[in-house]
Amino acid sequence: MNPKYKVIWTDVAENDLLNIIEYIAEENLTNAKNIFSKIKGKVIDLNHLPERGKVVPELLDQGVHLYQELIMMNS
Repeated sequence: MNPKYKVIWTDVAENDLLNIIEYIAEENLTNAKNIFSKIKGKVIDLNHLPERGKVVPELLDQGVHLYQELIMMNS
């Protein structure tokens, strides 16, 4: 089944993710890989469930509704 929506990562978001995963990997490579997989899985879900993310509040205050964010907790 083809995705109904296309998820586009901003350069800043991609760089942040890379930096976070590299930081975690310094202490625990397995944990870094697991967290990366969780994040990518949640993002892939947005192709079919775009309302799962929420509009970024700081941008909403400026009238920008295009970008969404997902909050992930490491448990």
